[in-house]
Order: sequence, then C-alpha cells, then structure tokens
Amino acid sequence: MMLQACLGITVDGQAGTVTIVDPRLPIGIDRLWVDRLHVGGDIISLAFERHGDRITVTTGARPGVVRLKGPAL
Repeated sequence: MMLQACLGITVDGQAGTVTIVDPRLPIGIDRLWVDRLHVGGDIISLAFERHGDRITVTTGARPGVVRLKGPAL
C-alpha cells in the first residue's frame, strides 16, 4: 500500500482502468517498474522514471486503460 500511495495508483478492476495522480519516487530511486498488474481483463506494465523534477509514466496498455493526472507528469 505504501508503494501504491507513493506512485499515486488507483486500480478500478471493474471499470478496467488505472488512474495515476501526481506520482512520486522516493529519493535515490530514479526508475521503477510495475510488471504484470492485473486490471480487469488486462495485464499491464508501468514504468516510472524521474527526469529532473518530473516523473514520467510509460505503459504498453491499450488506450483508455491508464489515465494520468497531476502537475509532475
């Protein structure tokens, strides 16, 4: 749950969506991968990466599964 809160991830399996709001990475961690996250009928992977004061999130999920929100993105 701590990682979920830090990354700002909310999973809604019934709707088949992942919402990421203003993700943060702990100091000293510049990259983090979440592999094989089950979301409804999909299995996705997420990659979080620090670029200065911004965190980018990339995924290979089909359109509409992952929604990103927040000033750091």
